[in-house]
Amino acid sequence: MPDGSQFRDQVLERYDFTPAARGILRQVPVEVGDLAQPHGGGYWMPSERRIVLNGVQDEACLHELAHAWADESGFYVDPHPDDPDRPGRHLAFRRDVNRAAVEADPNFVRVAFLAWEYTNGNPRTGFEGMKEANWERFAGLASGVMGDIGLMPPYLRRWYEPLFGGHPRVSGPSSLPPTVPANWRPGIGLTGTMSPAAAMPGGRLLGLVSRLIQRIRR
Repeated sequence: MPDGSQFRDQVLERYDFTPAARGILRQVPVEVGDLAQPHGGGYWMPSERRIVLNGVQDEACLHELAHAWADESGFYVDPHPDDPDRPGRHLAFRRDVNRAAVEADPNFVRVAFLAWEYTNGNPRTGFEGMKEANWERFAGLASGVMGDIGLMPPYLRRWYEPLFGGHPRVSGPSSLPPTVPANWRPGIGLTGTMSPAAAMPGGRLLGLVSRLIQRIRR
């Protein structure tokens, strides 16, 4: 597969990764399936310490670089949900993501929605949330603002300051994504309806069963 190290270095420069982060990530090989097209998607292989991308899409590369940095820098300090003998979570970071999910400041509306969606799921798309995947929360928010950490509230931004300098050449996206439910409100979540979990197809069924049981018990 073609060597993507030049593309990797361009992304590191374009999105203002810190000098320390660049030093770590330049040691991570990047392979790209198609160097001529901006295909999205890819993955970080921690056991092999390399990144594989489908194409030269900045968002996909930044996302996987965030995954790699978190593992290579020792960001995760709490036990992995599938293996308590190795680190794989960062519970203090996760608490701040949960806090961001109810952030009401309009300056951080995009991150507030992403954090809410990661925490609660999204009934509009059927996404059930990140659950125990702290690593996806971390990389998802990094690419969600494309390294522009000024779009994050300070209590969340602090976790990304070792990774990004906060001055990308192009400002990150600050508006809500098209997947936001029409009745989502910052600082509140969904209004005038059931919870995200109950709104899922399985949640509706469980809710119906629960109501039937309550009627039988009366």
